[in-house]
Amino acid sequence: MVALSGMERVFDGRGPVNRDYIDTHHLFYPRSAYRTTLQKTFRRQFIIPIHRGIHEELHVRVEPPPMPPRSLMVGYLMLLDKKEHQK
Repeated sequence: MVALSGMERVFDGRGPVNRDYIDTHHLFYPRSAYRTTLQKTFRRQFIIPIHRGIHEELHVRVEPPPMPPRSLMVGYLMLLDKKEHQK
């Protein structure tokens, strides 16, 4: 487990940094790894709001998760589509 205070990156002594706002974090990263339409669509389903300082620190300290297999992405998106049509 990694403790993320967010303050190390916001107030790091390198001058004024305006990072005191909420950003969005994709749980599956980095963006450059998700190239196909399927991968990009899947990645967009997993976004959370996060403080910008904590977001930056997270990317510095935490290894990206492995990319899920194609079959999992297809299955998840099919399930979402099915639930949308049931509404």
